[in-house]
Amino acid sequence: MQRLILARLFAALLLTLGACQSLPAAREDRLPVTVALADGSAERQAMNARVWDAATGFVERNFYQRDFVRTGWPDQVAAARAEAIAQPDEAGFYRALNAVLGQLDDRHTAATPPALNLRAQERRLQATPRFGLAFAAAPGGEGEAVYVTRVVSGSAAADAGVQPGWRLVSVDEAPYRPASTVFFTDAVSTGCGDATSDAGPFYCPADQTVYLDLGFFDQLRRDFGAQGGAFAETYVIAHEYGHHVQHLLGYDQLVGRDRSGPASGSVKLELQADCLAGVWARNAVATGFVAAITQADIEDGLDAASVIGDDRIQQSMRGRVNPEAFTHGTSAQRQRWLTTGYQKGTGNACNTWEARSL
Repeated sequence: MQRLILARLFAALLLTLGACQSLPAAREDRLPVTVALADGSAERQAMNARVWDAATGFVERNFYQRDFVRTGWPDQVAAARAEAIAQPDEAGFYRALNAVLGQLDDRHTAATPPALNLRAQERRLQATPRFGLAFAAAPGGEGEAVYVTRVVSGSAAADAGVQPGWRLVSVDEAPYRPASTVFFTDAVSTGCGDATSDAGPFYCPADQTVYLDLGFFDQLRRDFGAQGGAFAETYVIAHEYGHHVQHLLGYDQLVGRDRSGPASGSVKLELQADCLAGVWARNAVATGFVAAITQADIEDGLDAASVIGDDRIQQSMRGRVNPEAFTHGTSAQRQRWLTTGYQKGTGNACNTWEARSL
C-alpha cells in the first residue's frame, strides 16, 4: 500500500528544484527595516499616495473583473483617492484603503497595516519552522512555473540548501505542473466533461484544473446554514488543490471502483484532501503566505467542514442518512481530518488509506 507522504514529496522537491534566480526573494530570517513617519507630515502623505496607487492598481489588474463586479470600482478608487492620501496617520489611511477595497465585496481583498504585518513576522520567526518553503506561480519559459519565494532559516529546506528563486521541476520524478484555476457561474466545460454549478467547486484530474463556482459559498450560507468567513472559503479551495497533490502522487488511482460507502476509497480520498487543506493552512502561516489564522477562522473552517458532511447533507435533503451512499465522509470525520492536518502540519498525518478508523 502506498503511503502518502508530503515529506516524501518534499524530499523529491529537494532533488528536483532547478537553481535559478528568476524571482525576488524575501528574507524570512530577519525582520524588515521599518521607517517611522510623523503623523500629518508631507512624508506621510507621500507614502499614502504610493501605497494607495500600488495597492489599488494591483487589485484592479489582478482581481477586478468588470463582468462580475458592476460597481464602477475604478471610479470609486479615483473619487476616494484625495481624501485617503490626506489622512494624517497610518490607521486612518488603511481604514480608507480598506473601505474602497471592501466595495468589491470580496473578503480576500484587504490591506494590512505594516505594524500588523511586522507583528505577524515576529511570531513566525519565533515559531518552530517545519519544511520552511513558500512557493509562488509565475510566468516561466514554458508557460506558468512554480518558484521558491521564501526559505525559513533553520528549517529542513534551509538545512538542505534550498535557495529562494529555485524552480520546481518535478514531483517524485514526474514533471510538475501547477493546477490551473477556472472561475465559473452556472455551467462550465472541463476535461472531465460538462458541469453545472450543482457540482460546486471541484478538481478535474484530466486537465489538472480546479474549477470554482462563484455562487457556491453563498449557497453554503443560504441552503446549509454555514457561518461563512474567509477561512471557511479558503478551506474549501485548499481542499480542491489537495486533490491536485493527490493526483500528482497517484492517490486518486487507489479509489478504483470503490466510490461509495462509509470506508470507501472515495471517502478516504476526500478526507485526505481535508487533511491536506489543514496542512496547507498551518504552513501558510509558518511560511508567511498568510499573516495569521485566528481561532475564529478555525471555527469557521470547521463549521464549513461540518455542513458539507455526507450525513448532514443527506439528512437535510432526504430526511434520512444512508452510510452506503457516503462519498465524502461525515461531518465529524471531515472536521477531524481538517483539524489533524492543521495541528500536525505535515502530510505524514494524512494517511487515511491506512488509518485504523476514519
